[in-house]
Amino acid sequence: MTPERKIWRRLLMIAGLSMALMGFASPSGGIGGTGIRRGGIGGTGVSALGVIQKFGSIFVNGTEYLLLPATRYWRDGHPVQERRLRRGDAIFITGTQTSTRSVALDVRVQHALIGLVQAVHARGLRLRILGQTVYVGRDTLTRFTRSHHGQSLRAGMDVAVSALARAPGQWQATRVALAHTHPSAPQTFLMRGSLRMVGRHALALGNRLFVFAGRRPISAQVGDYVVARGYYRSGHAVVTRVRPSAGLDNAVGPEILVTGYLRLVRGHLRYEGRTLRQGADLSIVAGRHPAFFIIRRDAAGHLTIVHVTPHVDIMHYGLDAPRIPIIDPDHPGSAHKGRGTHPSGPPPITIPIINHPPMAPAPTFSMPPVMRPSLSR
Repeated sequence: MTPERKIWRRLLMIAGLSMALMGFASPSGGIGGTGIRRGGIGGTGVSALGVIQKFGSIFVNGTEYLLLPATRYWRDGHPVQERRLRRGDAIFITGTQTSTRSVALDVRVQHALIGLVQAVHARGLRLRILGQTVYVGRDTLTRFTRSHHGQSLRAGMDVAVSALARAPGQWQATRVALAHTHPSAPQTFLMRGSLRMVGRHALALGNRLFVFAGRRPISAQVGDYVVARGYYRSGHAVVTRVRPSAGLDNAVGPEILVTGYLRLVRGHLRYEGRTLRQGADLSIVAGRHPAFFIIRRDAAGHLTIVHVTPHVDIMHYGLDAPRIPIIDPDHPGSAHKGRGTHPSGPPPITIPIINHPPMAPAPTFSMPPVMRPSLSR
């Protein structure tokens, strides 16, 4: 461990102890406005969905979140240690925000896909995994163990993909790494997405149909954003368990900070299967480019987009480069500087208008081979 790392850890421990002592003096002993009662830290609840951009504490969506000794870490629902976090991981953070700092209390790494690579196209820039198209960009981090150093992505590799959903069946990868390094490890898979259909022995997740062989019936409802797990049987993916995925419904506090892709479906913006209210026509931010946006939740549970920054650089947004002005839905003709914007601020930009059809096309499902009707007898 480097001397700088040791100094950071000592500072974090001191900060954690100081906040804990402040909490003991507080009669409530909880986190103001969040309902979380962890260590007596005051402040307003805050949640974030994005990608780990760098470490210092941890930077997500251009915001630094302080990691305390009491912070808990999860990886696809299983508790892990802080050292398992990696740059490029897609994560969900819940914590608290004071006037000076943002503190992470729960950090959840949530892979979009874990499974076998079916095909590699465009010299490794486009992958096929579980019937999904995964785009690999110049900022996508690909990491393998030392024994696999120097190997490029190829069909048959068992990989874990952190990614943001561009559309049903399409993902923009931020990190790709080997999922299982031991050759005798069981071939299991994981996939996140909106539940589109539920049957007795089948389900549709995103744009893909799966055979369902779970012992218990699926408790999730159509439209829920879920994570499905299963195994490969004779090369075919069979789902055995479906659980809700941590996301908008699990957020704490009045605001949710998100970096991701907004979709326009029948005139409404959607994210993770949820329809978002909008103060103005924000269809121009829906498309193939990621955006940073702030969602505000009212007392009735309605989700409204209150700020949007279009066309952001996922891995570098808000860190060093000046930010693109934020669009205020209540005043679409004006541009407001985003959090952490360079004092001089970039000049106003002309956002290209993306023409969308008035009605979203009917979804097409990728049917696994075991469910396709045979044409020969």
